[in-house]
Amino acid sequence: MRRDFQTEGRPSAVRGQCGSGRTCVWRPFTIQLRALTRASAASDDAGFTLIELLVTMVIAGILMAIGDMALRSYTNAQSERATAAHVVSSLRDTAEQAQSEGRTYCVSFDSSTTWSVWRYSCDPSWVSGTMHATRVGTGLKTDGNSYLAVIAFSTPDVGLATGCPAGPNACVYFYPRGVASGGALDVERAASSKAYVVNVGGLTSRVYQS
Repeated sequence: MRRDFQTEGRPSAVRGQCGSGRTCVWRPFTIQLRALTRASAASDDAGFTLIELLVTMVIAGILMAIGDMALRSYTNAQSERATAAHVVSSLRDTAEQAQSEGRTYCVSFDSSTTWSVWRYSCDPSWVSGTMHATRVGTGLKTDGNSYLAVIAFSTPDVGLATGCPAGPNACVYFYPRGVASGGALDVERAASSKAYVVNVGGLTSRVYQS
């Protein structure tokens, strides 16, 4: 008599003899495979819970906010540094132009974010014979949220070219003989204590940053 031990719930992994030389078939692996398949399917169907998803989104939002703040701070710092370099370059170019052309030049810091370059005088109404004040450099401005502060130049009140409509200390003059009215200004940015000081030497017209 042939018996299938699968129906009797007896586990085995081989085909063997079941008494009196008769062959019986044991099929436990089929049952085990079906059980594992069901467990795997149940695990795949589980997915993420709503709480897990919300926590992940909150953490991602915090990390993005921190990264944005760091990037913004770096960008503002770079803008402040670029503004200081721009001011230094503009003043140096003006000093060299005054000496090479043999004419007086003036840089007027018109506001906390803009400045302009003039030939002869920063005062538009200045006239002497055939010479008259002419604006030769416009569109000069700070980068980002940086600004110009503590502007303290010694504007001359006598000489070939005088005057500073932007303010009594807001202009610096460069003369053909290689001297300047001298002074300094600060380049700063909002929410930062960092400042770049741009200096102009009176006796040498040397422009440098400190």
